[in-house]
Amino acid sequence: MFAGKIYDQNGHQAVFIPSTLFIVMAMLLLAWMPSNMILYLAAIFYGIGFGAVQPALQAWSLEHAARNRKGMANATFYSFFDLGIGFGAILFGQIGYLFGYIIIYIMAAVSVGISILAYLWILRKMK
Repeated sequence: MFAGKIYDQNGHQAVFIPSTLFIVMAMLLLAWMPSNMILYLAAIFYGIGFGAVQPALQAWSLEHAARNRKGMANATFYSFFDLGIGFGAILFGQIGYLFGYIIIYIMAAVSVGISILAYLWILRKMK
């Protein structure tokens, strides 16, 4: 509802980092979760974060595709998105089985934190 306008006016940097930080906060709240109110707060943070970052990443990937390759870029984006969900479910399922749910959420927060570092590295390489 608001991320598209922010993206259009200020670019992907203005959307990616705040959105991923919302996701990190949501994962850490889920790891802690002492009450239902924290669960609801985590849901709000995750919804805002993911709802903003996913279309921003898709738009960013399409910006760099040639005009005649935008369909291929979109298909590639969603193929890897789906692969990440599939492999992530398997990996986090094993982590949950071996170490418990709290560790799943902590590892999810760490993986999103790593994505922020990777994003900053990519931005630096692009300049």
